[in-house]
Amino acid sequence: MDDAFSAVCENFRVQASFCKKMGSPFYADLLAELSKLITKDCNIGKVFSAWEGNPKSDAVALRCAAALHYLVITKQDAQLALIFPPKLEIVGQQRLDVLNEVIRNHEDLILEYLESPPQTNEVGRSVVLLGGFLEITNRFGPDIDIFEIGASAGLNMAFDQYYYQAENWHWGNPNSSVQFDPKWKGSPPPIGAINVHHRTACDLSPINPVTQKDRLLSYIWPDQIERYNRIRGAIEYAITTKPKIDTMEATKWLAMQHEEAPRVRPRVFYHSIIWQYFSARQQRNFLETMMELGVCASNTSPVVWLRLEPAKYGQHAELRMDIWPNHAECLLADSGFHGEWTNWYGA
Repeated sequence: MDDAFSAVCENFRVQASFCKKMGSPFYADLLAELSKLITKDCNIGKVFSAWEGNPKSDAVALRCAAALHYLVITKQDAQLALIFPPKLEIVGQQRLDVLNEVIRNHEDLILEYLESPPQTNEVGRSVVLLGGFLEITNRFGPDIDIFEIGASAGLNMAFDQYYYQAENWHWGNPNSSVQFDPKWKGSPPPIGAINVHHRTACDLSPINPVTQKDRLLSYIWPDQIERYNRIRGAIEYAITTKPKIDTMEATKWLAMQHEEAPRVRPRVFYHSIIWQYFSARQQRNFLETMMELGVCASNTSPVVWLRLEPAKYGQHAELRMDIWPNHAECLLADSGFHGEWTNWYGA
């Protein structure tokens, strides 16, 4: 139990370092402070001591930080709000006293947040995913069907409704409320039309953008204002379009698509930053089902597996693509976990 508690505290310290590198000095300081303030004798510490998974893969530190951000967004703790951006009016020992009070007074909410992985639904990942979709339509034509695994609120399902203005290329709807200026290295993606005929998704616990908007926003790092404003625009779009998201485990849902999805166009199965939350058994089952889908692919209905997931080595994500029939795999890009930068290689 001591080892588990120590591992969770180490996750707070390591995540603090990541946050600093990824442009969130506020979360870097907050997580470092929480790693010292949460003790073994409180109920939160007891949960840490009994943690059975990998704290890094489970993103324990970010679950805890999101709970505090939720308290600020929903105006449940006025003192806590004074140590959060943009106010930052309480500093020093008084700031630590506030955090200690929050840990005591809002224990139930923090424990509830610790029960499930972050639902960031980071819309910035659409930048990298767009490159993959453009590679697919460049190869097979503009008409595709898309199926997202772990879609959360479905914000990245609307990737084709946003606008992207990089230094040497642009794509999308210039009137969109969601706009990106990608930090894109390498050649432009193969620019062309994308016509999505059918879009659907699954998630174990989909987030309703109407009733759970504040929870979705709580996972955004509070000192990254551009990310925060951008996801607000994407949420408003999701509220009006109501994306179809089935409440279902990924492999079961994938098998259902194998049986029921129309086979008249390329079928693109995609996901972003969810693989680490699958157990080893889930990963094996998912891969087996994905291969079964591939075996049944045809020239008129190719199957594509597109995923943006953490690289095995290095602190970044990779965009990879598998295509059937005649199975082939390629690395399309490296990127930041939030899509904040992209090194594009193409197919």
